[in-house]
Amino acid sequence: MNSCRRLCLRALSRRHFSSIWLVPRSAKRDLQHSEIDREVLDGQSIQVKDVCADSRFEYPAEAKREGIVSAVFVPLIARGEPIGVLRTYTAEKRAFAPDELGLLRALADLGALAITNARLYAICQRDQQMTTEALWSFHLPDEWLANE
Repeated sequence: MNSCRRLCLRALSRRHFSSIWLVPRSAKRDLQHSEIDREVLDGQSIQVKDVCADSRFEYPAEAKREGIVSAVFVPLIARGEPIGVLRTYTAEKRAFAPDELGLLRALADLGALAITNARLYAICQRDQQMTTEALWSFHLPDEWLANE
């Protein structure tokens, strides 16, 4: 289990973490389903002082059960395109300071870069594998070899 997942599991119950944030790759979460996510995917960072009182928040009952009160949502932008949302939660009602928001934006930018690089690396690995297989399976026609 990676350290990010361990950190989330310590902060949230396993049930909550699994039901909302652990989505199999084959069943990508539709970020357009959430009103907050739609706004964030348009490039806006959003602060919510009380998630249970904000009608845009998707899971108020779960948030209350988990002790989540405030949240910040920051877009993950790669090559000018939104690829996801970084969500940060607190257990107390609060507004985030400008320097905290700046840090979260920087972390979101680094996360988007890491995700993009990982995707590109996977494509390069796949292409290299396909090229290697094609080269190893290539055979010259027998008539070309007969003239030697």
